[in-house]
Amino acid sequence: MNLDTLIDEVLTNKELEYDEVDPVMHKSKLRKTVGELGKMGKLPRTLGVIPDGNRRFASREGIDGNAGHLFGSLKVVDVIRWCADLNLNKILFYLLSVDNIKKRSKEETQFLYSGLVMMIRYLMNTDLIEDKKLHFIHAGDTALLPNDVNSALSDLLKRTENNKGMNVVLCVGYLGKDEINRALKKAYDEGGNDIQFDDVLRHCDVPEEIDMIIRTGKKDRMSDFLTFQSGYSELAFIPKFFPDVTEEDLLLSLIDYATRGKTKGGNAEGKGENTFNEYLSLMRLVESHIPRRCAKGFVRSGIKEVVGILYQELGWMLKGSDW
Repeated sequence: MNLDTLIDEVLTNKELEYDEVDPVMHKSKLRKTVGELGKMGKLPRTLGVIPDGNRRFASREGIDGNAGHLFGSLKVVDVIRWCADLNLNKILFYLLSVDNIKKRSKEETQFLYSGLVMMIRYLMNTDLIEDKKLHFIHAGDTALLPNDVNSALSDLLKRTENNKGMNVVLCVGYLGKDEINRALKKAYDEGGNDIQFDDVLRHCDVPEEIDMIIRTGKKDRMSDFLTFQSGYSELAFIPKFFPDVTEEDLLLSLIDYATRGKTKGGNAEGKGENTFNEYLSLMRLVESHIPRRCAKGFVRSGIKEVVGILYQELGWMLKGSDW
């Protein structure tokens, strides 16, 4: 496509058309692309996941809504495996919030607890932990959890405490505001009135800022997840119920992340994390593995980022040249 035409289409907000991806055919290409992006340091070091849509998945399948949580628990194991294969540094799962515990029915919370215990016991009986040297961490208030959940969490954390592989944070009995309240009290006890952002962050259950957060379930909200740590997080919303999520969905989301302009207070001309040259090389890499006329979301997003930078930085010099 001629760059002049591409610029005009983007600037007039016209939608570009892309063919659908054949998941089986493109999976190896997607993996290769994400692997190359990882070598370039373009993947998120910290990835949060809000696994929403379990009950609606169950309703669609004609089974008891609460049973959807069991399907969701097994899908968490799949996502852990996919991320470990990609050598990501840390992944965080929002598995059970304080509001879930307080507001859901007793019957549903029991399904949630059972799903958590089942997931942990299943993990501990697979080779995944030892093969990938996974290190599990808990975030949340254990005082809100029943004994069987705390016992399972304790066993998992103790077994993996010396592992040096990917960190997996299970946010159970967690809420962003609750975490901030507890961290503020600790920071105040330690430093009095002169409390800075880093003082509070250091006392949080998750003491670091988060690069990317993915939510499933067809709901575009954060639900008080990592509220203090997500000021500059890149957000991705997968329009599927969590048990339906595939490895391809994850890979495409990571490619989308890598090709975004993460300015973090910079400007839209490549003065942030990704420079103009980096954008160009990233998109060439992506398109060398995956044809432009596929993968609708991330390719369109990436092209708009690149064209915006080209247009603003080089302007008329690129008019009429080929893409």
